[in-house]
Formats: sequence, C-alpha cells, structure tokens
Amino acid sequence: MAQPKINRRGWLAMWLQKRRRKRQHPSSFDAPSLVSLGTVAGDTTWRAVAPVAVNGWQFCTGDTPYDSEQGSFDEWVAGADSPDTEFVVVNPTTATVTVDFAYCAARYRVGATWSPWTGVVYKIALGSGLVAHFAFDEVSGDRSDSVGGYALRGFDCTINSAPGLFGRGALFNRSGFLQGIDATTLFSPSSSGLTVSIWVNIDGIYDPGSDIRIVSLWDETGYPANCSWAIWTATPEEANITAMVMGSGYTYLEGEANFSGWNHICLVFDPVLSLWLLYFNGEMVASHNFGFVAASGKLGVGGNANTESATPQGVFDELAIWSRPLCEAEVKQLYNHGNGRAYPY
Repeated sequence: MAQPKINRRGWLAMWLQKRRRKRQHPSSFDAPSLVSLGTVAGDTTWRAVAPVAVNGWQFCTGDTPYDSEQGSFDEWVAGADSPDTEFVVVNPTTATVTVDFAYCAARYRVGATWSPWTGVVYKIALGSGLVAHFAFDEVSGDRSDSVGGYALRGFDCTINSAPGLFGRGALFNRSGFLQGIDATTLFSPSSSGLTVSIWVNIDGIYDPGSDIRIVSLWDETGYPANCSWAIWTATPEEANITAMVMGSGYTYLEGEANFSGWNHICLVFDPVLSLWLLYFNGEMVASHNFGFVAASGKLGVGGNANTESATPQGVFDELAIWSRPLCEAEVKQLYNHGNGRAYPY
C-alpha cells in the first residue's frame, strides 16, 4: 500500500507546531521559589522550595548576573559554577546551598522531568529587610527608630539611660516601660517572615518572684486582636527564656537561659517552614511549627502595651527587627561571641 504523501509546506507546519508546543511546555512543573537567606563571612545561603516532592536538585552559582543582551540563560548556566553544586536537602520539597558566590539559580527533578530554572537571585546582606533599629542612645525622652522613625515613649514614667552594649542603653527601674506611640503592623510577622533581636543586662537586678517582660507586640487590653508575639523570662533565677506567639490560638517556646551579664535574645519566624525559633546567646533553645497573626499593635519594651506589670530592672540595648527570617549563621553573627554587632549592619 502506498504511504500518504505530505507536501513540504504541510510537513513544515507540523514541525513548527510541535516545536511551539515544546517551547510552551518544557515541563509540567512550575519553577521552584528561590530566596537568599543571608551572607556571613563571605558565604551566602540560598533556599529553594518546590511545589511538590522532588527526586533531585540542581543549583548554579556564580559572580556574574544574567544579562539577556550578553547571551541566553543556558549560556549563563554553562558559564556558572557547575549545576552539580553541592546542596543540602531540608525536606522532600526544600533544599539549600551555601557558597561564596553572589548569584544563584535552581531547578528540581521529579522522576526524569526537570522543572524550569528559577531566575537568577542575588545574595542579600545582614541589613536587608531591616525595618527598625533602636540604639537607645538617648539620655531621656522618646527613643527613636533609626530606620523608619517609629518612636517609643515611657508608659506613665521616665525611662533613664545607662552604659549599653554599644554607647548608651535604656535603663529600667521596675517602675515602667517603653511603649510605641502608634499602633502598627510593621513589627508583626507576615508571609515574608520576622526576626526580633535585642540585648539585655538584668544580671542580679530583679525581683526573684516575678517574670521580666523583655519585648513584645502584645496589648493586654485588646487581647487577642492586638497581640502577635511576646518575649519574657520567667524568672531570671529559674534560668529560662519564654516566647508566646499567636496563630490559630497561641503557643509557647521555652528554653534554658543563664542571665549573667549581657545576653542576646532573638525570635525568628520562618514562613516557608511555618516555624518559630527562639535563640539565646547565638544558640537555638526552642522551636515550634505554628502559624502567625499579622496584628496591629504597639511595640512594648520592658512590658506589654497598656499593662504595667512584670517590668524589668536593668539595661536593654540594640533592639532590631527584620521583615524576614534571619538564618542561624546570621543570628550567630549578631551575637558575635558575646561582643554583639554594631549598627549599621
């Protein structure tokens, strides 16, 4: 039997249609999300998250950004560090890579099928995502945020000053605390994450029978609508640190903490993992998988908003808040073996 004939024009149309389909649908999967988690001592960590469980990953890293006028993306990949850059599997959908390069791209494999590559993501510095920093260098009066201009004011009291970790610090005498002048969602967790960092020195200057409020976005008079997170020690003589966070209900993070001299406290919310982490002096002391509430409230330092109870006696310094989760290496960089890290970051 004679084979049907396809003229040249018809064959070309079929070939172009197949090629178009191939270009439009290189795989049945979306590209992963890719974010830089921060740079410490020259090394940057990136985290890639796939929408499905994967069978493998490839990361390309380099010091040159992708420029479409200089060549194709495949040419950038070919010129970057090998797609076989070593990575760490976090869970079935997530992996990280840590290298001393400035740019990164990633893709994943399900079975024999590769996803598209992500775009090329640039590394971020420690100061990226910083939304507030309080140096507490003022001798008296309002304490001002050097990033966004948010102001704290003594709640029915005057908060004095004393030598801090760097420069001056806010001195508390168990007779009041600092409260934000305005309510805001700026210091609340979001889908981008949250980090709260503060230094405190309450060594030997406390009432052994009381908790010590440290820092919070928690308004007792508006509970639960104006409450998001709170950090305290209950009590310093019991050698522990506690954070309470709101989500679908609330939960606690509790860990051991020896309050002697200056101590660094850091609370982190990682939205990708839905994970809260509590650090004390550079070490993670508690973690909990839990959601978050984006509450509008007044920041409290040394107390919860509108409630003068369990206020501290001691010196607080270097309060900083980020709208992203700091990675463990960045938290350790802030602690810096007990020496701290001066602003600007």
